[in-house]
Amino acid sequence: MTARYEGVDARFTLTGRVWNETRARNQAQIDLGAGTSVSTLDDFGGWFNELQGGVNLTSRSSALSGFINAGAKWNDDYRAVEASAGIRYRW
Repeated sequence: MTARYEGVDARFTLTGRVWNETRARNQAQIDLGAGTSVSTLDDFGGWFNELQGGVNLTSRSSALSGFINAGAKWNDDYRAVEASAGIRYRW
């Protein structure tokens, strides 16, 4: 969605996703030498959810703009939160 305010253009974003990782089983064996090894198993499957939002502000009278973005991903045994913000100057 976009909106025009006094001297500033704003763009708002919202994204939601749901997906399933059906074949996410990964297995590896690391050889440490001298007959020693370590086995790993990553079963990163199942249903995942994601929700992200952001705001991008651009000045119409100067070369400045800025943004803020945040999001989260999760399922039964996984959680991740991310955020970013910044200011831009165009010349």
